[in-house]
Amino acid sequence: MMSESKQEKVSLDHTWMVRPCTVYEEEYKECSSVTARFHQNYVYGRKLDCQKWYDDWKSCEKYLKSGDSKHLTGIIEHEKGRRARRLEAAANNTVWEYRSNPPTDWTKPLPDDLRLKQSKHADRFVLYEQANKSKSSQ
Repeated sequence: MMSESKQEKVSLDHTWMVRPCTVYEEEYKECSSVTARFHQNYVYGRKLDCQKWYDDWKSCEKYLKSGDSKHLTGIIEHEKGRRARRLEAAANNTVWEYRSNPPTDWTKPLPDDLRLKQSKHADRFVLYEQANKSKSSQ
């Protein structure tokens, strides 16, 4: 069994994985909505279990109120599992071929049409910034 201090250290090392509480609330509401239930039934032939999103949402709120990192443990484990599934799916993807090095010509200039488009966006940004500066100075 993992000691309390080791478990807390693991939790604290992975707190970057924890998203804002509103995200877990939205995930739960989305998962349990009528539209989502219809979609889940169509795609999977059954309703998905949304309880984990609810638990994460409530644990996140408890953590914000108490500051106790024990409430983050379940959220972090769930996020680790989601991340592992996402990385596994990417690794098992046979459609794309992963590069070991960048293309040899990756530093070549953009084609003329893209360069023109890029300069138009840059000009718009400069004008936008100038307009905001003049508004804030008034």
